[in-house]
Amino acid sequence: MNGAIKTKVIEKLERLPEHLQREVLAYVEALQTPERPGVPGKQLLDFAGVVSSQDVDLIQRAIDDGCRG
Repeated sequence: MNGAIKTKVIEKLERLPEHLQREVLAYVEALQTPERPGVPGKQLLDFAGVVSSQDVDLIQRAIDDGCRG
């Protein structure tokens, strides 16, 4: 790591309250975790149209209602 960058990060980090330092640590740890392999979009095309538009509306309403509370 570039020494100047590391120094600046540490200086700024030390000025943050502890709860924000924990958030920074969680963020850095998340950056270090290897990415999970995904599924190419073409493989998902087989599922297109499986859920009816009425079911999609019901699902959307349930999500909206659940996110309000």
